Amino acid sequence: MLTDIIKEYFHIRTVSGVFDFDLRIKIHVEYPFEDKKFRMSDAGRCRLYRYWKRQGKEMKPPDTSNMLTMEAGNVLHSWIGNAIEGAGYLIESEGLLEDADRVGHFDVLFEYEGKTILADLKTVNGKKMYYLKKNGNSPDLHHVYQLISYWYAIEEEQIGDPILNEGEHIDHTCIFYVNRDNWSEIHEVEIERKPLLISQIQDDWEILLDAWKVNTEPKANPEDWECRFCPFKSICTERR
Repeated sequence: MLTDIIKEYFHIRTVSGVFDFDLRIKIHVEYPFEDKKFRMSDAGRCRLYRYWKRQGKEMKPPDTSNMLTMEAGNVLHSWIGNAIEGAGYLIESEGLLEDADRVGHFDVLFEYEGKTILADLKTVNGKKMYYLKKNGNSPDLHHVYQLISYWYAIEEEQIGDPILNEGEHIDHTCIFYVNRDNWSEIHEVEIERKPLLISQIQDDWEILLDAWKVNTEPKANPEDWECRFCPFKSICTERR
């Protein structure tokens, strides 16, 4: 789907004779330190990590060795949004979703072949792409939680400014993985919104928000890989 849209975008540019590179990058505004909220992009990650992060607890300084890779990923995100818009399918990109406790920006919402699609873009290395396919298109759990949190906020909770017209709904929720080793391989995974999955994600947020309301740290629930990279691992007694 995304590959076809990008091809169509390049075809439009070729036919029109417009080859200049017009990249509009949307910059997320950081909240003041004391006003930080839970990030929807952290959905599905360790609840204690998310609690401490919002609390402003001192963390290990970020590793800057891969900042160029991260910035390149941000540029690619914006470029893909521009391409979808240039091909005439975009509804909204980098849309803000915010309530009293949470804030997030979904990547792209677009209409294609009569269907409305909410998609999250992930840039990964070739090794990650290989294992994603090998493991039967099983995406990372927190990627799934993030996407479905966006969907639920838009369609069920209707957080923020109205995005869909009355009676409209999102038909598909997808994760687009882009191989940053060659920037041309795109792998698409559709996430089915099964009732059990939605319930698990709602429960995850409810536990975290309830803990915040009563000023009580939630129990840590990291996946195996999280503790190795956690900026709070030096002070956490529940690390694996």
